[in-house]
Parts: sequence; C-alpha cells; structure tokens
Amino acid sequence: MSAHQIPQKWTIPEIWTRQRELGSPIPPQIADIPSIVPSSAVWHAACLPGCRMPIRTDSTESPRTTVESSADLVILVAEDDEALRIFMDMVLTGAGYRLLSACNGREAVRMLKSRRIDMLFTDLMMPEQEGIETILYVRKNYPGLKLIATTGGDPTNLSVARKLGAWAIIQKPFSADELVAVVDSVFRRGSCCSS
Repeated sequence: MSAHQIPQKWTIPEIWTRQRELGSPIPPQIADIPSIVPSSAVWHAACLPGCRMPIRTDSTESPRTTVESSADLVILVAEDDEALRIFMDMVLTGAGYRLLSACNGREAVRMLKSRRIDMLFTDLMMPEQEGIETILYVRKNYPGLKLIATTGGDPTNLSVARKLGAWAIIQKPFSADELVAVVDSVFRRGSCCSS
C-alpha cells in the first residue's frame, strides 16, 4: 500500500499493526494506550510521540473544530498520572489544541512563567505542589488564565477548587468526549463569571 493509499482513520489495533509493518517500534511511553482507550476508537489528524501514523477523531467525519482557531490555543496539563497525561494529550491534540504537560504544580508554575499558556488543566492531588496551591498561585499571578480542576478523590475538593477560581471542574474518570466538552466550553466563555 503506497502512502497516498493509506487510510486517513485508524483504530488502535490498526495503528500498532501498521507501526510494526513500517518497522517502527511502538514507543514505550504509549505502549499502554490500548488499555486506556477503547480499541474501537478511531484516530486521525494528530500524531503520537514517536509514531508515524495519523491518529484521532471521535467520529467518521473530518476533525471537528468547535472552538475557532483552537490550533493557536495552548493548554498546560498538570497531572502526575503519566497514562492520563498521554490520554489527554492524544484527545486534546486531536481536538485541535496545542498541549504542554507538567507532572506537578511546581513544574506547571515554572512553565507558566516562561511560556504563553491559554488554559491550565490541573489535578488537585499531586506530589511537590498540589492543585489547590497551584490554583491559588495562578489566581494571584495570572487572574485571567482559564483554569479547569480535576480529581479522582473526594469531590468536595472540586467544590473548593471552584470557589478558589477554577472556571470548570471535572471528576475522574472522564471520557474523551467529556474532556473535550469541558475544555471547549471554557474556551467559549468570555470570563470566569460568564455562564
């Protein structure tokens, strides 16, 4: 099959099969993706790190762009769970966003100081610097930054995050559709207090 005959959409098993056919090993940091994402999911338009295959879309239609100019929007994900960071990267990159990731709040703050970031998506329970501390820092130093908080722990923590200035909250586990919906909705809003 020549390059121009390669299908534009792939399921996860097709990606791994094609990677092997191309003589490319599956990068170790994404080897567990099939355990995170349903094998029937269809991928398109983005690229896994170290992967030569086009991936990701949630439908058989062309990639969606619900937020105007989403390719220019940069999301910083502060999450200590590497598999979840990879999943979020795949989903949000496939939805047209640019993603950066940090494994804790301290690393996220360093990145905020050195790059243009349009949104921070932070876990609340992380080593070194937790999400609540990160939210307090962001609200003080970057008051207009869009911020989403998540946790797999006590949902009460999400209420606290909301009161401290998170634009939106989402309980783990969440689906790809839920993730994209919450990010899109925050980007559509003009200010923290808009509905």
